[in-house]
Amino acid sequence: MKTGAWMQFSLGVEHPEDPMFGRVELTLWPDGALLLEGRLHGAHAVWEASLSPAGVEELRGALRRADWPRLPHHTILSEETQVVLEVRGVDGVERAAFDYYAGMRLSGYRDLLQRLYGVSDYLLYGLGAGRARPRPEGLTGARAQPNGDRPHGKTA
Repeated sequence: MKTGAWMQFSLGVEHPEDPMFGRVELTLWPDGALLLEGRLHGAHAVWEASLSPAGVEELRGALRRADWPRLPHHTILSEETQVVLEVRGVDGVERAAFDYYAGMRLSGYRDLLQRLYGVSDYLLYGLGAGRARPRPEGLTGARAQPNGDRPHGKTA
């Protein structure tokens, strides 16, 4: 987990068998600052943004409703759909790995995943690839970091 971060969400793998998928990693800090890293077959892109205090509280509420870190036992179908979620609390960092699609069916986790994936999807495919995506509520200051490679050969 990155220094000082309170939540880190990743989905997928960097070198998937299917070239349409890759890995995203979304890191959030207590003040609402966030960083999204997209990786696909060696290409690497980074976006920065901020989440309003209300947006941060909505994520914290989603964690509580999901009864984090409790997860029912289930099978992870593929590395390409594996979610790794880490949350720093008063007792240290709690980490769980679970299947994205199973998580979407788990009580409480659907809302959490929709919020996290919504931010990732907007930055990576809306802002980064220029496709129409709704801006998640409370997300501001979204911009690409100038570092060269962009997923799918697009620039922000």
